[in-house]
Amino acid sequence: MSETNTGSERIWHLVVYGNPRTKKTSNEIHLTVHKKNVVGWVQRQLALINDPVRLIRAILSRVKVQPSKLWRKWAKDAPIVAGGGGFPVDCPCHVTATFYRERAIGDLLGYMQGIADLLQERKYITNDRLIVNWDGSRLAKDNERPRVELTIKEEVSRETS
Repeated sequence: MSETNTGSERIWHLVVYGNPRTKKTSNEIHLTVHKKNVVGWVQRQLALINDPVRLIRAILSRVKVQPSKLWRKWAKDAPIVAGGGGFPVDCPCHVTATFYRERAIGDLLGYMQGIADLLQERKYITNDRLIVNWDGSRLAKDNERPRVELTIKEEVSRETS
């Protein structure tokens, strides 16, 4: 068996400034109903009262869970300095992230979920499912300059024959 490298590895570096945020803390629940259709929607739901299961399903189908306002603001406004070019990343990749927080709170998994969604939302990666590992990622504290430092490496497929 031989191992072949199918191409050179691409590497991207990013720094996301501001205190990193997790997505899973303080989620908000919203009932999504178009303002124009509120009266009609309510009338239809009232008609379903004799079938409580259908009523509950109808209501729950309109419920949307959103991340906290703090995460949404951070994801929208955080300055990002990117190097390596060629964004968005559209291949399987390995991410190493160091989360420099103002305070030593939160868990690593929550921060990884938050930064992955931020990268996707801001179009630095086409889909966060492309992240195949987070090896070497860690939490740190820096109350003077909170930020997230990221290195994204293209997964180089190795075929055996």
